[in-house]
Amino acid sequence: MRSLALLVAVLAVSLAGCKEKAAPPSPTVPLLPAVTEADPIVTDDECRCVADVDCTLTTLDCCGCAALGKQIGVRTDRVEALTERRRPICGVVACAQGISEDPSCAAARAVCREGTCVPELAAGPKGGVGVEKIAD
Repeated sequence: MRSLALLVAVLAVSLAGCKEKAAPPSPTVPLLPAVTEADPIVTDDECRCVADVDCTLTTLDCCGCAALGKQIGVRTDRVEALTERRRPICGVVACAQGISEDPSCAAARAVCREGTCVPELAAGPKGGVGVEKIAD
């Protein structure tokens, strides 16, 4: 009975601590940059092309294929500006850990299709490289 009373007392103290307000974040250090400072999204203009040589691959947002991200095709001459525009926000983004299974991550290059840079998706059977159906 005594241990039950002790357990109740410990829980009461623990729960009381949870109700305390956390200190507000410092006003001099923003949690995230304002949207006007950086935009991680690729614009339509950054994807327009005339020929395959105009295109290259980059991440869809701040996280790449090694961090559960995706790839997108963009104009080669816009990658540097896009990277600089993303730098303030991508510098504070925490990406998940894990290899993405998105089909765009299998692309080795971007190509121009109907005036838009897109990842060149590998043709072949789904289910993995070299995976064949097991004979019965």
